[in-house]
Amino acid sequence: GLYIAPSSKPSLVPSSPQEVVTTVQDGVITLQEESIISQTTISIPPIEASFINFSRKGEVFHDSNIFEVDLADEHKVSFLKFDTQCVNGPIQSIILKLPVANPSDQGGSISRTETNWISKNLDWETAPPAVGSSISIGKVRSDTVKEVSIPANFWNSITFGQSIALRIDPVSEDGADYFKDGTQLEVTYQGSHTTECASTGSPPLVPRSSPSNVPSTILSSIPSSIPSSIPSSKP
Repeated sequence: GLYIAPSSKPSLVPSSPQEVVTTVQDGVITLQEESIISQTTISIPPIEASFINFSRKGEVFHDSNIFEVDLADEHKVSFLKFDTQCVNGPIQSIILKLPVANPSDQGGSISRTETNWISKNLDWETAPPAVGSSISIGKVRSDTVKEVSIPANFWNSITFGQSIALRIDPVSEDGADYFKDGTQLEVTYQGSHTTECASTGSPPLVPRSSPSNVPSTILSSIPSSIPSSIPSSKP
């Protein structure tokens, strides 16, 4: 008969789901448990969102339902801040989703910024500067959600639970506007969904999980909600 040898290989992640891998060598069957590390994607709404206006330096615009980016006439710069408290594992990717309220051939330039600000106190004089490199948003069209992949150097130093803040500067006199409602940071990380976040009403709002070996093309997109009637500030 065949001798079945138990495996002494330790589990990589004891709390992760397990699968049994069977190998046969020289007539010996070995049963071995291996960990399946789950991959989770969550959509996080901003905890702060506003813009500043060079022509109205002392004013705050946190009550506006849009945030603006414009180089013409009134220089406008937007700010977003997201809480990553529900990310409980190493980040794999981040995508910023921006519902477009006003189209532009150049939607702005995104960089990281400091997190020590709140929308109701944010004006031109108090706004933090850009930090590090920047990425282009590119062309944005009305009635769409622009998705921008955020590079690893923006978030690879984030400790679990820290906030991440983004600054969007204009690069064109053809300004762009975005809706606060529907703006999301889609974060994919190695780990499980934190149920406490959903039960308390905190982000993420739209969790979904899958084994990490499932191709990304199989994962359905997280729907974004934008108003059916989108105003434009252009004639």
